[in-house]
Amino acid sequence: MEYRYKIKMSHVVEEAIHEAPTLEDKTAFENGKIFVNIGGLDMPLIGVTVPLTVTGRRAHVSFTAEYFNTNSVATLAQNALEDFHRAKANAR
Repeated sequence: MEYRYKIKMSHVVEEAIHEAPTLEDKTAFENGKIFVNIGGLDMPLIGVTVPLTVTGRRAHVSFTAEYFNTNSVATLAQNALEDFHRAKANAR
């Protein structure tokens, strides 16, 4: 199951790169690290850890397994970009 999540998440990241409005956003997602099931959490999460160039920190853009399974790659990519932009705005 984990492998299937990683494959779909890689497609989400590719779509986010394609749809990203700026070169900075594209580069951030290109440098992201996909994760499945962060240890210590009660629910499974699938996502990507993306660098925030404004702070040198990283943002975790993630989805519950249920949401991830029921939405398309395009929808997830759009959500990922929105979450990333919120993280960037809050990091400043």
